[in-house]
Amino acid sequence: MRILLSSVPQHGHLVPMLPLARAFKDRGDEVAVMTAAGMVSVLEPDGLALLPAGPLPHVLFAEVARRTGGADPAAAPTPEAVAEFFAGTRLDLTAEEALRAVEGFKPDLIVSDLCDFVGPFAAAAADVPVATLAYGPALPEPFAEAMRAVAAPRYDARGLAQESLPGTWTPARR
Repeated sequence: MRILLSSVPQHGHLVPMLPLARAFKDRGDEVAVMTAAGMVSVLEPDGLALLPAGPLPHVLFAEVARRTGGADPAAAPTPEAVAEFFAGTRLDLTAEEALRAVEGFKPDLIVSDLCDFVGPFAAAAADVPVATLAYGPALPEPFAEAMRAVAAPRYDARGLAQESLPGTWTPARR
């Protein structure tokens, strides 16, 4: 099985996914991780393939500040600022590279971290099943709702089904 893990390019998002990546790899699956190229040093010790997509957080934070007139989702995590970071700016600056990566890797499954909107977007575009790895409590609903609302027009612009949005249940395929 070809499994692609998709992660926000921050240690707190990527590192919790590594045990699952190792488990897939140990059972014989072909595993790759899609995140910013600057995260390669986190993946190298496990011999995990990197499919680079999108910029590192400092670029994303600068763009969020530009788009919002100075909002800082790290220092002042309002639902709107957090949504712009994860589901707006990151998706806008990463989607094209992610779509090419998924097209080249041809995964059977995409597993994304709880706040990753890129993996589910690419899964919807490629018609690949997507799963979310949640490694802590659920996002507070105002944040989750704001994130889904920011991502929704990006799905609509490409004619993609929003059932793959994080936090949205999709029935099993038959």
